Amino acid sequence: EGAGHSTLRKRGRPLSADMASEGYNPDKTGTSTKALAEFVSGDIAEDITTVPGVGPAGKTALASAGIHTTHQLIGQFLSFKGEGTTTRQHCDAFFYWLKDTGITGGHPHVITRSIAQKCHAWMDGIYNVSEL
Repeated sequence: EGAGHSTLRKRGRPLSADMASEGYNPDKTGTSTKALAEFVSGDIAEDITTVPGVGPAGKTALASAGIHTTHQLIGQFLSFKGEGTTTRQHCDAFFYWLKDTGITGGHPHVITRSIAQKCHAWMDGIYNVSEL
């Protein structure tokens, strides 16, 4: 267990190894490589629906959690990166937070991968695929 593991939660419970195995999976993103590449390499747009995986229903769910812009969503992702937190723990924490806000289906996987890769583009090492 890395530092910060005990602070990661899924619906109010500590994140166990079983939950982690059910968590974020970059292979379940279901978004096109082109759409992801355009998002990662493009400018950050304030409109949250520019994030792959966020549509009208996701926008409403995120707004109910106080997240209205892409910048705020990136900030929320970064808030889960504590000292000693692995990529697996970081992505799982964000993934479960998305699910808890009401993001459904495969969308939490898509959004997590999109935001993680966007952040990695300007903070090398924040998303280390070899740790997943």
